[in-house]
Amino acid sequence: MRHPNLITLVGACPEAWTLIYEYLPNGSLEDRVSCRDNSPPLSWQTRICIATELCSVLIFLHSSKPHSMVHGDLKPANILLDEDLVTKLSDFGICRLLDNKEGSSNNTTICRTDPKGTFTYMDPEFVSTGKLSPKSDVYSFGIILLRLLTARQAFLCVWLAYGDRDACIAGKLHCSCKSSSA
Repeated sequence: MRHPNLITLVGACPEAWTLIYEYLPNGSLEDRVSCRDNSPPLSWQTRICIATELCSVLIFLHSSKPHSMVHGDLKPANILLDEDLVTKLSDFGICRLLDNKEGSSNNTTICRTDPKGTFTYMDPEFVSTGKLSPKSDVYSFGIILLRLLTARQAFLCVWLAYGDRDACIAGKLHCSCKSSSA
């Protein structure tokens, strides 16, 4: 699969079980949003471009023929940035191909008994039922958008999905916990 916002595989070393990808000097979106290594904050224009590019690659993955794909572990650490801050989606370790049958919608699901991924960005339906679908990536994309817009850790977003929505909306949630960064 080729898309301008998918990381490019440039080689492999079967003896070492190693895949070699293009070099992306600006690290991950997680690094940039967190301003790690004293990197400057992303401009609003760059944040909008990143969101648009991520949307583009998700549409591509979810509508590819004959098999669409669900990433399944969409999070800022898996969104890499090249020298021009162009988005490159990476880490397809738990992605799954979906069967696109004639006349079917793109709502095909895969059932797993052991949901894998990063809890903060995982679709609550996937966590509770093991059903992975393109909607799971869309949920993760929404949490990433919140992270992009606020530059804050995403643990409050998890409270919105799993916890006390009314307390979150009213601003009454005072949690000192940190989100998982893995």
